[in-house]
Amino acid sequence: MTVPHPAPASRRALMRSAVRGHLPALSLILGVALLGSVAEALTPAAIGAVLNAATGGEGLAAGPVGVLAALVVVAIAASVWRYGASSRLRVKVAFQLKRRLGLAVAGRARAISREVSPGELATAMTSDTDAIAGYPGALIQLVASVVAFAVVAGYLLTSSLLLGAIVLVGVPLLMWATTRVAEPLEGRQREQRMLLGRLGDLGSDIALGLRILRSIGAEHAFRARYRETSRQARVAGTGIAGTEALIEAAKLLLPGVLLILVTWVGARLVLRGSIEVGALVAFYAAAAYLVEPLGALAGFVTTRARSRVAADRVLRALSVVPTAWPGTGTAATGDLRDGSTGVEARAGELTVVAIGDDRDAGALGARLAGLDPLDAVTTTIGGVPMAELDRSALRRLVRLHGAEPTLFSGTLRANVDPGAAAPDDAVAGALATAVATDVVDALPDGLTTVVGAQARTLSGGQRQRVALARALLDAPAYLILVQPTTALDTVTEVEVCARIRDRRAGLTTVVITTSAAFLEAADRVILLAGGAPVGGTHAELLASDENYRALVARDNA
Repeated sequence: MTVPHPAPASRRALMRSAVRGHLPALSLILGVALLGSVAEALTPAAIGAVLNAATGGEGLAAGPVGVLAALVVVAIAASVWRYGASSRLRVKVAFQLKRRLGLAVAGRARAISREVSPGELATAMTSDTDAIAGYPGALIQLVASVVAFAVVAGYLLTSSLLLGAIVLVGVPLLMWATTRVAEPLEGRQREQRMLLGRLGDLGSDIALGLRILRSIGAEHAFRARYRETSRQARVAGTGIAGTEALIEAAKLLLPGVLLILVTWVGARLVLRGSIEVGALVAFYAAAAYLVEPLGALAGFVTTRARSRVAADRVLRALSVVPTAWPGTGTAATGDLRDGSTGVEARAGELTVVAIGDDRDAGALGARLAGLDPLDAVTTTIGGVPMAELDRSALRRLVRLHGAEPTLFSGTLRANVDPGAAAPDDAVAGALATAVATDVVDALPDGLTTVVGAQARTLSGGQRQRVALARALLDAPAYLILVQPTTALDTVTEVEVCARIRDRRAGLTTVVITTSAAFLEAADRVILLAGGAPVGGTHAELLASDENYRALVARDNA
């Protein structure tokens, strides 16, 4: 399967934007890296000078020894500082990317969700941003190593033209061989990332729908799909590991061959009297140092492949352009109408829409809330298309409570009042309407109790009531509730229904459900069963519509 990915220019633009504002720090890190690498590259020459002085009868002369000590100190100090500064910069760049991606998701959540799966988005937000942030450090290391290689090659050329020529020809050949070995890496990493994203999506589907899968006997099929995708991801990961192992082997084997060659040629030159013993030791140390440029190249190639694959995934989310929202209006009143189905909720009433399919229920709720700009053109309030309203004004006017209760990591109060703008009595009132006061009372610190992501320490019914309290807070003029009581027992459901009816008196409320409690309490019930919507009271529809009777009997058996 071919995985589409953005153009290289887009990747470069992403990286430039990520490091923008950090250029002074990058320049300083590069300067220190160059200083340290040059000091390391000159160390073999200093060692040779010390040995030549010692074997020439001069003893351990203070000059050569002092130079060697200074080079060692500079190399160590520069290396320590550079690695610390690079780590701090990597964290800052990764945070900047995470923040940018998070803001994009927050502002374009619906559009992005159509293009990027939740598994891919989670990977992009975590490991992919870290992979991209590691690229500048790897590039700096490569540049510093190449400069050091030039210093070593220059030293060898001035000491022995033959040895210098071997290094000048050999090292570029070894670097070319290393890049050839690494060529398949990016494609294999892209394939594995795609499979890991698909694996995350399958795991999420199974976790969220396990009860449904078991009820229809489909858990075995999903398990087989998960196992097969896991196997494919494992095979792709093994391919990546094999390529990286070859790179590591080349990083050690190829410089070793060059080291043997340089040492052998140098030894013959010593026997002929062409060079001194100290120079031979310096050549050996210099040749051994050439492992550093090759190691830097191998690390750069691996990091570049990872960062390019990661950048493709991040760019997929960042490049999603939502449909423009043209509206500028600030207010609207009247009946709420869905242009797609013709469902109409009268202003100031409690309207219940009975739909047999959960997916249709969620889609209707999203249309009535005007989440999609295309739907907002046909969904109207008092005859005014939602698209003519300012988006922020529309969100204050209309609130949607979905079927899946979403809670966040933080205090229980923050889950009910995320904006921290409501007074305590308003929060208490919303909790009371949702019959969630007992949830607060049962927690050790009440509203200040910290719950984890999705509040898994709470039961399904408790989570549903807390999320419902958040939807009821601030009394929005139009409230759409999609299956708000599916996890509640009958007694609690009846109590929640009665309290919502009382609290929302005079306000427009649409409840998409087949709950008997809401159907009986509704001012008007609308049956949506594939054709035109049929409206009336609960009693009227029971008496006149066979489809309605069958739906109520099925869902309240």
